[in-house]
Amino acid sequence: MFDEAISFFCGEKKYISAFVVAKDPNETVVITDADYELFDISEKEVVESGKCDFNANELTILLGIAKKGIYRLKITVKVGAEIFIQKSTVWVEE
Repeated sequence: MFDEAISFFCGEKKYISAFVVAKDPNETVVITDADYELFDISEKEVVESGKCDFNANELTILLGIAKKGIYRLKITVKVGAEIFIQKSTVWVEE
């Protein structure tokens, strides 16, 4: 999914998208559930959470962050019987 930090400016609202792919290129991945949490590291609290929009193997989140800071975006994705968790750093500057 995400391999690097995500950057925002205060007040921006944008879509974050990711694809889930199988190690075996012959296998089809179908997401059955996905949700996210945006955690403010300095305030030590979840500031936003919800369900991801998804279609087959692509998921999308619309994030809008109004406050400068460093956040942790945690995405939990269910594919069949497996559950994957990915965390990324989100930097928000003025």
